[in-house]
Amino acid sequence: LKSESPTVEEYPYFTGNATFAGEINGGADTFTLSKESAGLQQPMMQVRNYDTGNTGIFTNNYMVELRSVFTTGASSGALLVHTQENNSSRPVMNVSSNYGDIFTIVSSGTATFAGDIAITGGGNILNVGGGSASGVNEQIRLSYGASDYHSIKTMYNGSISSNNYIAFDLEDSTGPANKRVLTLQGDGKATFGGNVYCSDIYASGSNTLR
Repeated sequence: LKSESPTVEEYPYFTGNATFAGEINGGADTFTLSKESAGLQQPMMQVRNYDTGNTGIFTNNYMVELRSVFTTGASSGALLVHTQENNSSRPVMNVSSNYGDIFTIVSSGTATFAGDIAITGGGNILNVGGGSASGVNEQIRLSYGASDYHSIKTMYNGSISSNNYIAFDLEDSTGPANKRVLTLQGDGKATFGGNVYCSDIYASGSNTLR
């Protein structure tokens, strides 16, 4: 142990590794953990929680790291929470309260929320990516379970108007998202997959109903 400066109050200062059997408490002051001259995405803190009786010999798969990214550039200056988990189906992060889990993220990147998702404020946009210009992709799924769901699918094509569309596929008695009910095309056309029932139909101008 040594003091970093003889002009300030004495406190432990470590130049190498240190192991504590109990808690580290900063008292009334803010507890600060710093690592000078760390390279890109170097770990600042590592958290390990494992039980050799259940998991076997310790490996890095059970480690969580807080990393600091301080280099210049558009993707830098961030705090990275990194886990060594290599099973795509296992959770890598759970956020919970006394009422239970709030959301869970698994290694593949899928996030599951236990409650509603609210987007508030003016001008905010919900941007759902994953679209394609070469084929039909499902972008939104409304589900009751893994085998009961409706689907909203899209395709994008800047050259051909009719190849831009949003399709609504609903579950029927034969399977999930198995019936194409409505297709909205970029050329202005709407195609219904079955009969259209309505109490009143009104057409104006040169529009024709057949």
